[in-house]
Amino acid sequence: MGVVGTAPPAPSTVIQQQSQPPGLGSPGRTTVELIQPQKLGPKQVKHYIDMADKRTRQILDEWTVRDLNEAQYAECLQDTRRLIQIIKRLEFEQTRTVPLLNPKVEVGLFMARLDYRVKFGRIFRINDLPIEIICNIFHLVSWSWTEPLTGHRNRANLTYVCRSWRKIALEDATLWSVIWFKYTGDEKDLLRATTWFERCGDAPKDVRISEADPAKPIPLAILDNILRLICRKWASVRIFVVVLQGWDEALAVLNKMRSFSRIEGPVILQRFELHRTGNPFIQLGSGYEPNGHREPIPAFGGALLPSLKHFSLAGVHVDWTNSKLSNLTILDLRRMSLEKAPTFTQFRAILHGSPKLQKLILDGAGPNFEGRISDAPPIFLPQLVTLVLVDFSAEYGTFVLSQLLAPNVRDLTLMNLLGADYTPFYHALTGAFPQVRILTLYNSEVYPNRPDIYGVVRADDRLRSIIIKWLLSMPHVTYLRLGHVRQTLLDMFIYPIPAASPDEAPLPCVYPKLSILEWQNMEPTIIVAWLKTRKDLGAPIKRLYIGEHTATKIKQDMHPALAELESEVFLLRTGHKAPEETALQSL
Repeated sequence: MGVVGTAPPAPSTVIQQQSQPPGLGSPGRTTVELIQPQKLGPKQVKHYIDMADKRTRQILDEWTVRDLNEAQYAECLQDTRRLIQIIKRLEFEQTRTVPLLNPKVEVGLFMARLDYRVKFGRIFRINDLPIEIICNIFHLVSWSWTEPLTGHRNRANLTYVCRSWRKIALEDATLWSVIWFKYTGDEKDLLRATTWFERCGDAPKDVRISEADPAKPIPLAILDNILRLICRKWASVRIFVVVLQGWDEALAVLNKMRSFSRIEGPVILQRFELHRTGNPFIQLGSGYEPNGHREPIPAFGGALLPSLKHFSLAGVHVDWTNSKLSNLTILDLRRMSLEKAPTFTQFRAILHGSPKLQKLILDGAGPNFEGRISDAPPIFLPQLVTLVLVDFSAEYGTFVLSQLLAPNVRDLTLMNLLGADYTPFYHALTGAFPQVRILTLYNSEVYPNRPDIYGVVRADDRLRSIIIKWLLSMPHVTYLRLGHVRQTLLDMFIYPIPAASPDEAPLPCVYPKLSILEWQNMEPTIIVAWLKTRKDLGAPIKRLYIGEHTATKIKQDMHPALAELESEVFLLRTGHKAPEETALQSL
């Protein structure tokens, strides 16, 4: 049996400049032209990937999985040692021409390493390793994939290889500790998740419930069976994430979680998320059945869970009066009508009780005005790093900001600032978050605006000065993330800044040291023109991260313009973060 590793990296060069340094040739040998190192283009990268895939398939197709006799084992061992010698010899040849490269050596080394990595697994004595090492390998195979479905399949495949692996896998409860009840209409999917839930035993487990197709919601009877199964193991559930379409389903989840109040002994629930993805604020269907749903349901039946750190509700509400929420590090409230939101006092109590709060997301949700005290001091949140404010009016956004004192916010996100004068909101933002490193603006504009004499829409002068003052109050912004931003707001970042005093030099634009741009869902021509202007002003963006969907809109004829910017360009896949993001968020 064998484990196939990933293909080795392709040579990072392509022939651009050729030269032959003196003294490298030898009598009787064919002289090979050497090349300067140069990054591969997309076509060359694809060529090496295709070559690696073809060779890997060829090796695997030629190999029959079987028990090896002594002669066959010796033959495989000899073949492996031969490949090692070839690799060492090519690596030596590689060092002889540094810093220049020999194309034949590069390709030969690439292929030799590929052969070795694929063939080595034939004779690797994995079953002679200690059980705990094999378990760690199984965990890596299962959890190293970004696509949940692949990790899902890998766990099942491990049990099919041989009796030894099946026994090890089934006895390792932690291998099955991530369970996804995804309703597809196929009973086999839920049976598989149920089997894994049972295999996990009492090990800490992460459980997710969702629907594959919003048009085919999970029947309440099936959801009830799943929840009954999970209820038996509440004490060992570490993460519980539910994403469902309808009200009745969401309320059924909250109702079943009342049983937390009857658990004797400690629980380990750290993260709870309940997302109702249907129409916001609207109750559809039979409505609040059974009768116990007619009144709001307290989170966890009113039980206090000391282990809980992450609490997220979207499109659904709870009985805030009887819900005990404290010591949170993440609070995430979305799509909630003000009448059903926590009161002014309740919201402040949650924040007061969570002095180590690190992330606060308010998306069309937040405290209502009931019991509001106009002169209440803001709540000090020294560890709040990430703040996300979405879909607020200017007045409500200003009200929310008045409740927060978070001078160490590093990551600020503002979304859906459209169609209104947000002057009071920008005033409230100015000076509030001086340590911001990552600024995200999505679906936003500067309003009011007006066309100039050429018909180009420009920001109102008064509002422009207010916004620029706010931007300048966050002098450490290094990472800018933009999506669906109108030109009026984009222009703020290329506006020249005059000297504030005779002792200070003027700035060529806002954030002249801005080095990273993440670009999502925006017209490529607009962004490229903006980037060129920044470069012409002497404030170039050094690194670009382009969203996966946006990258498909960049036509071939735009590549030269992107190349002229002299910025590093990277593709950012959906759900992934740029490596700089985590570093910039740290306090």
